[in-house]
Amino acid sequence: MANKQDILGFLKQRRGELRMPISALSERANTSTSTVRRVLDGDISVSYATLCRIAKAMGVSLEYHARSSGSVIREEAKRKAKISAKMVQGTSAMESQAVDKEAMDRIVQATEAKLIRQLGSALWAK
Repeated sequence: MANKQDILGFLKQRRGELRMPISALSERANTSTSTVRRVLDGDISVSYATLCRIAKAMGVSLEYHARSSGSVIREEAKRKAKISAKMVQGTSAMESQAVDKEAMDRIVQATEAKLIRQLGSALWAK
């Protein structure tokens, strides 16, 4: 296994690849923003459990190889797109205009593609 400095460097690089704001990473890792900043700045005094939470929030397991950045981004974009499409469906239902499955699939795909193109805070926001 790599040493802590190598892991910290990898995590910093990973965050850059994902373009994930520190606030989003901190929330996803259930770790304070200041701790996440310290870790990304190379502070090796944090616990292994903290490193694991931060890594997991970016789709990385310290026990195994990381999933590709692209797959983590696509997974989050799809999750967000489904939430957005359900809101459209709910609004349409209130207006007595049902949205069929094909239309829902198109909405999800279009929203997912838009989130991936924008790749930034919108993707990682709550």
